[in-house]
Amino acid sequence: MNNEIKLDKYVLDIHLENPEGRALDDFFRLLKITEKKAPILVSLIPSQIGGFSHDVNFSEEAKGILKRICLDRIIEPVQHGYYHHCPICFDEKTNSAVDFKDPFHEFSCFRRKVPREEIIKKIKAGREIIKDYLGYTPRIFSPPNFLYNESLLDILIEERFAYLMNAMIVLNSPYEYKGMLTVLHESNADIGRKKADSSIFYMHNDKIDFDFIEKIAPNLVSLNKLLEEQDVVNSYSFSGNLDYLINNSLKDYYKLLRDFLNIFKKR
Repeated sequence: MNNEIKLDKYVLDIHLENPEGRALDDFFRLLKITEKKAPILVSLIPSQIGGFSHDVNFSEEAKGILKRICLDRIIEPVQHGYYHHCPICFDEKTNSAVDFKDPFHEFSCFRRKVPREEIIKKIKAGREIIKDYLGYTPRIFSPPNFLYNESLLDILIEERFAYLMNAMIVLNSPYEYKGMLTVLHESNADIGRKKADSSIFYMHNDKIDFDFIEKIAPNLVSLNKLLEEQDVVNSYSFSGNLDYLINNSLKDYYKLLRDFLNIFKKR
């Protein structure tokens, strides 16, 4: 694994999707390394904060700590969907004898068109949950499984989000969608994953690479500081359109192929 540091400024985004046990302890351990450097982004699933997730939920103690470190500007919350799963695909996965589908998308599904009203309702409700529990209104949205379409981008503009986080597949230039929503790219830096050249890294809190965190910690900056020094291209430019087509298309086809291959793995 290559941990070579090539850039001089980084933003870190922790996907806090496992709010219990050792994974939560690792998140707080990480904060001791980063809290005196710059606020880190923390992608949160609203249903886990609200206490009605299909999986695990935050304890009242953990929510209290999150609120304190949010108000102290140690973290910046990112809204990471609502449930972090598609209800139809999740039910099929749960009730199927052949467990092959990845249901952890939410607003862009290969098997159905998600109604616009459903998307708006969940985004509004999720934002209110984060605001009510943490005292902060998110300005950044991270779509579950990094799957989205132009309809979601339009809704995020209507709901006054400033940024959308996208997984980087090929290109790394942030671009403005309709001049009102900046699409940012982040690279997976989970332990055991290959590091791509990027200014923004994300990790899941149960796969934190602490050696890598120690190396980039002196170079951590806030998202605002990073964007002051990066060029943002327009979505209607050649590079903006190419970014959307390549990054999104490759990501979609990869996830479809993964589901297909999982059919044979489960037999």
